[in-house]
Amino acid sequence: SATLLAEQEPKWWGSSFVSYPADKDGQTQGASTGVYFRTWGPLFWTVTYQDIVSKETFVIRDKMIHIGGSHQIKRCDGIGPIYTVQEGSHVVMNWIRSLFGMYNSRVYNIYEDNTMVAVSSKLGGQQSHKQMVFRRPDDENPFASCFLKSRHFHGQFDQWFVEVKEDSPLPNFVPNAVTVLMAFGTAAQKSNKEKNDEAAKTDDAGFLEVKKTDD
Repeated sequence: SATLLAEQEPKWWGSSFVSYPADKDGQTQGASTGVYFRTWGPLFWTVTYQDIVSKETFVIRDKMIHIGGSHQIKRCDGIGPIYTVQEGSHVVMNWIRSLFGMYNSRVYNIYEDNTMVAVSSKLGGQQSHKQMVFRRPDDENPFASCFLKSRHFHGQFDQWFVEVKEDSPLPNFVPNAVTVLMAFGTAAQKSNKEKNDEAAKTDDAGFLEVKKTDD
């Protein structure tokens, strides 16, 4: 299956990405199927997915006491396993990869309850063409992937494309959930950069301004 995730205008209480069904070429195939909301508080970000009748179906939360980044993905009805995405033993190498801007910059293990079933790798280094692949721990061939398709959706928003193959060991919502975590972080970086650039322009304008003096 394939999905498009489209960034929405941020609100004071948080931000969101709308989910659309797509074909293998990344073209929208119908109306939105739901929306991801990210809200703060009080100690960490929480991401929830709501379907078209505003029913929360699964949630993504940070796990606090862990080495490196760790996120828990679970269904709101309590059915099925709990999925955990965490850096674990990759934390040092991830820091080194990011420091040197390596193409494969971050690696996370994905657990189904206590069993590791997949590995995700963030590709593209620090460049704008961000992407990620998902594979089994003992296989080099990805069963799912995602990439930043556009930074100018409706003129200014990010849009991501996610594709999950039929032989995926993970349910579709897990690769989509991991993708949206990166999507929210990437959108926040973009927003902060734009604010800093705007502040720099204001400072430069003030520095170059010639004040009028009374003769």
